[in-house]
Amino acid sequence: MSKFKGVLIVSDWDGTVIKDGVIPGENIEAIKRFQSEGGRFTICSGRPLDYLLDRFSDFAPNTYLATLNGAIITTLDGERLFEGFLGEEIFPILEELAKYRPPTKLIALYLRDGEKIVRHSPGSVNEILDKYREANIYKLVLITDSESDSARIKSMLDRIDLGKFIAVNSWSTGTELLRRDHSKGAAIRRIKERIGARISVAVGDYENDIELLSAADISFAVGDGIEALKAIADHVTVMASEGALADVISRLEDLV
Repeated sequence: MSKFKGVLIVSDWDGTVIKDGVIPGENIEAIKRFQSEGGRFTICSGRPLDYLLDRFSDFAPNTYLATLNGAIITTLDGERLFEGFLGEEIFPILEELAKYRPPTKLIALYLRDGEKIVRHSPGSVNEILDKYREANIYKLVLITDSESDSARIKSMLDRIDLGKFIAVNSWSTGTELLRRDHSKGAAIRRIKERIGARISVAVGDYENDIELLSAADISFAVGDGIEALKAIADHVTVMASEGALADVISRLEDLV
């Protein structure tokens, strides 16, 4: 059968496919059915590739997947479609941010080290400025102890001209600085173009999924997603723990 031929689903991972460490069985069965009927299903996550590969036991993407929130797009066996770094333009922004003394608990940097992707945890923005100017940085996350501290960092970033970058929360205490052209939205466009899909469908739950949903032809926010995402989504599904992906695929029967 080819009911879903030409249809690409790009889903967030945490809080969308999986909730509290559990993938609902109905999601697994629905994804397999979607793929068997000609559809392409994949993940676009802030997680690194190795993390996701360890979790693809009951099902797996059948096209390119995007990791580190769109900075890398690759197949499961390593064929790379896209790789993007923050670049030198991020450092003037960090210099401005450092003046406000952001209340970070730690900062996570995902870097290219030879052929490996490694995570470093500098203690401060100033440490990044001192030690990592020559590094190939895929992704930067400012992590705090509380939601209120995270909100303070977002307020600080609102006072800075971010230029090519956006600041988004990936979770309540993690704020990421991303290049807009390396975001989840850019990733779904790149994958759609590469495979020649006729319809792109996005599914997510949090602020870093806004770009993803905005770039898709059809968009879904999970039922327990944030209100800002629901406000821009075409549709709202059931709760993630109730099988949001299964609900999406069921609804697509009538939409595509």
